Amino acid sequence: MAASIDPLGVAKNLIEVSVLKTWHESIVPSYPDIQPSKQSPFQYCSNINQKLVLWTGDITTLKVDAIVNPTNENLSVMSPINQKIFEIAGPSLHRDIRDEIGKCATGESKLSKGYNLPSRYVIHTVGPKYNPRYLSAVENALYRSYRSSLLIAGEYKVRSIAIPTVHLHQRGFPVSEGAHIALRTVRRYLEHQSCTLETVIFILDDTEMEIYKRLAVLYFPRSNEEEAYAFENLPEDIGNEFGEPTIKERSIRIQDKIVNSEDEKTFTKSDSAAFRAFSKMAGDHDIARSELIQSKSKKTSQLQQNAKRYQTWLKLARTLDTKDIIKLKALYKSGVDQYGRSVIVFIGNNFPAHLTDLNKAISYYAYLMDDMVDNDYIAIYFHTLTNAEQRPPANFLKLVYQTLDPKYHKNLKAFYVVHPSWWLKWSFWSFCTFTAPELKSKLQYIDDLKDLLKFIPRDQFSIPQYLFDENRKMNGNSVTTPNAASQPDEL
Repeated sequence: MAASIDPLGVAKNLIEVSVLKTWHESIVPSYPDIQPSKQSPFQYCSNINQKLVLWTGDITTLKVDAIVNPTNENLSVMSPINQKIFEIAGPSLHRDIRDEIGKCATGESKLSKGYNLPSRYVIHTVGPKYNPRYLSAVENALYRSYRSSLLIAGEYKVRSIAIPTVHLHQRGFPVSEGAHIALRTVRRYLEHQSCTLETVIFILDDTEMEIYKRLAVLYFPRSNEEEAYAFENLPEDIGNEFGEPTIKERSIRIQDKIVNSEDEKTFTKSDSAAFRAFSKMAGDHDIARSELIQSKSKKTSQLQQNAKRYQTWLKLARTLDTKDIIKLKALYKSGVDQYGRSVIVFIGNNFPAHLTDLNKAISYYAYLMDDMVDNDYIAIYFHTLTNAEQRPPANFLKLVYQTLDPKYHKNLKAFYVVHPSWWLKWSFWSFCTFTAPELKSKLQYIDDLKDLLKFIPRDQFSIPQYLFDENRKMNGNSVTTPNAASQPDEL
């Protein structure tokens, strides 16, 4: 680190880019073996991952070529980051903005010198105000803010750039939604732009850091296994080849001609050129409306297909030999909770997914539960001693959840996960975020069985003794199996 003196005469340490830990160097968790149905749009690339840094700290201490200053249209916003930038840069930066830059439109970026800052340049950009009524326009403006900053960096041969969150809290933009746009825009720029940019540093606070780490997995996978996992959890809108948000139902048709031969004779050359240019911008509203109807029809068709698949499961259960599934004793009813709601227990360690016919199992379990979920119920999943081979593939679980009758989702009032691992918590976060957001408020993690007994009376609680033994090893207490319900009963 080098030292410098700021305008107030206080020595401060400067941070070299070379000492920062890249995304490529971060720890990659283990993932289950997933075979994606097709190639991921964001493939594993170590060269690109070496250019990404997620960092918490003072942006004015970084020895980079350029830093981004998120601001408003008048360049007058004074967040803590803005104040620090202007304080260190000195009065010359204020003078530049007043005399040279003036204003900056939403979604655009402008460049100034860094003056007393350790960075050569400051790129000023204006993020949008968040308005859910105009979400597509807001997202597009945020994309253009990031994109235009990167393009200016490329124009000035910038090798390293530090970017705070452009989706400012003051403008009400949700951090998670903004992070998706920021990460994929940077990813696409590094993929397609032939430039000198070697390092992109996202400057984040503690809350933002947690979100960016989770979402960076989707756009910057660090292994082939992580790429397969990320592919299964990508949001529906991943943007176009540049990361720009896309809206299929608003696609417009470009017409070569919209005039007849009689009218063409009266057009001058300039008229014709202007008219063709206008026609390229004009949307065909009938087509847009038709595409919207088709989109709704597709969704309805998908729901009908799911309902048909669920009914097929129920019919199969009546014809298949399910003795091998029954012997597992993985799923069963265990009394009622304190509110009289049925309790469904699933024991992960009793379900060897790698040795089980999953379609047969789900058919049998759907048949058993179909009547019971007509009313309110709760579910308990025991992850105790469960290993990777016993977990069904993530894409299969996603299909099952989407296929289940809506009453399963509606009448589930609580979902307790006992003895969760770090990997499982990560998986549930991803599942709730991208597939089942309605499940998030019902999900509760239980590390000690004594906490679970707060919700379920002891005489209604039925699990194998080895789960109590493992709980005692982990937590050192002596919660025992209730005498009244010592053996689990089938549904």
